[in-house]
Amino acid sequence: MDTHSILSRNIRHLARSKGYSLSRLADFAGLSAASLSRIVSRKRSPTVRTLEKIALALETRVVDLLVD
Repeated sequence: MDTHSILSRNIRHLARSKGYSLSRLADFAGLSAASLSRIVSRKRSPTVRTLEKIALALETRVVDLLVD
């Protein structure tokens, strides 16, 4: 599985486990829903800063977003 697919799967899984919709996660991470949607649908590669924001909103580490 490629890194973008793993990232997408992990974001969805972690958000679901916290009861967050992607829209709510985007709000908590300080991102637009459209921006997060493009990341999750693998249409956009996030910056390290964006990964940090997503990880913080999910109360996890950046590495946890990227491991299979």
